[in-house]
Amino acid sequence: MKLIVILLCLAIERYAGISSALRRNDAIQAYLGHMHALVEKTKLPSAYLQLAAYVLPAIFAFAIICWLTCSVAIGLFGVVLHGALLLYCLGPDNLYEHNDSDISDDVFVSANQRYFTVIFLYVMPFGFLLIMTYRLVAMLCSMKDDIRFTAVTAPAQLLRDILEWVPARISGLCYAVVGNFMPTFTYWLSHLFGNLDSSRSLLRETGALAYASVKTEKESTEGDDNLIAVIDRVMVVFCVIIAIFTLGAVVS
Repeated sequence: MKLIVILLCLAIERYAGISSALRRNDAIQAYLGHMHALVEKTKLPSAYLQLAAYVLPAIFAFAIICWLTCSVAIGLFGVVLHGALLLYCLGPDNLYEHNDSDISDDVFVSANQRYFTVIFLYVMPFGFLLIMTYRLVAMLCSMKDDIRFTAVTAPAQLLRDILEWVPARISGLCYAVVGNFMPTFTYWLSHLFGNLDSSRSLLRETGALAYASVKTEKESTEGDDNLIAVIDRVMVVFCVIIAIFTLGAVVS
């Protein structure tokens, strides 16, 4: 069922143009603001304990909701419920709704953060808890200029880098598959086991090499359209890889 949910959510994200309206950050921001008041009162000595205080209550509540609904989340209702939760955790912004002037070569990093990491975590055991954790951590990272959350920025970024490390490697391999295979694969292989903060440079370089190949194929097409074309191709390959491992796990 997870594969069906992923395909439906990606179709809505790509073509419906309504996903950003469904993903409002007000609830998460209000939750973090409320938790900040509690964290201030408890005066936790470690930034990692403070991060746990921000994340764990929401994850615990979310786990209870998932446990209560798992018995009835079957059939069409299960697809709708899973789809709504996954669609909310994608993003938070829809890459396809951005203006052309907002798109740059950092689109490859953004695509990994908005889509590929979330999809990868979703198919893992306890996937809903992982994608909600990632959503909260990503929100804390985006609020690094807010003085209330400065103390937890570093541990939040570390946790985000850990969650993004494997999806970034899979995405880098997908960029090699969709265009300019040998140079891209060679670079990907040489940086495969890089440290946690190397994921962004890996995505930029492999994405740029794949983009150069697509740009050569479509010289008459606008550059930003080529960037989106690369993301679309990688999305297909990424989903195929996820499908292979998902079906393999079911068969075994």
